[in-house]
Amino acid sequence: MINQLRAVEDSYMELFCKKKAVQDISYFSNQTVSELYDHNFILLENISNETETIEFIREQLKALAQSDKDHLKIVIHPGIEASKGFYDAMNDLGFDVDDLYYMTADKHSAGDWHGNDSCRVKKAVTSEEIKAGIDCAITYAAQRMSLELSSKKANQKKELYEKGLMDFYICYHEETPIGFCDWYEKNQIVKLEEVTILNEYQGKGFGTNMLKKLLYKAIKEEKKRVYIVTDTGEAHNIYLQLGFEGVGTETELFLMKKDMK
Repeated sequence: MINQLRAVEDSYMELFCKKKAVQDISYFSNQTVSELYDHNFILLENISNETETIEFIREQLKALAQSDKDHLKIVIHPGIEASKGFYDAMNDLGFDVDDLYYMTADKHSAGDWHGNDSCRVKKAVTSEEIKAGIDCAITYAAQRMSLELSSKKANQKKELYEKGLMDFYICYHEETPIGFCDWYEKNQIVKLEEVTILNEYQGKGFGTNMLKKLLYKAIKEEKKRVYIVTDTGEAHNIYLQLGFEGVGTETELFLMKKDMK
């Protein structure tokens, strides 16, 4: 299952990024919004020789030092198990090492997916609906990145929504857009990305209700499997309460150039 989900994840990333595959290494780069860390990374799909992999990563660090890039992000495929010694070596090189969890829900999962009427969730179809959702997304992203970058990020997605390559669901409180979620589908598997509620509306159950409604549509109505990638924390606990199950862990190595040793 985890290999299927990572394949969907790759397909999702290729909506934004160019992918170059060299044997068991894939290079992803978002050339439209090059500043996005999440869309510029190296995916390692095999670590048969940890010594050789560590040397490869050292070479990537040397290349970073001589480039105009400001970070290096390396993703370890969730189907790979590396030793503690490998990750100790990554720490020694200055990387932050973090785990992300692939979690799935299907018709056998527990949970009430009807949600309640505290919010209305609707797929954005018209240009006006898409614009309203994009404005909401920019407002949210601008709280953690520059307005220019949040606009570039949202407008790249806008093109995908307009082309029908990805669906855009908006959560409304009364008639006000207060949240959003991306719906990407491939091979009967739905990836939900950025299940997000604006800060001033958080803690009121809107995010949980939006997620319940999307789960009901995907699983109960369309008989599909759903997955989400998350870190630990409150969101992770909510997914568990809704019946999601962990199926794999992906490790990310991240280093800012300014923090290089």
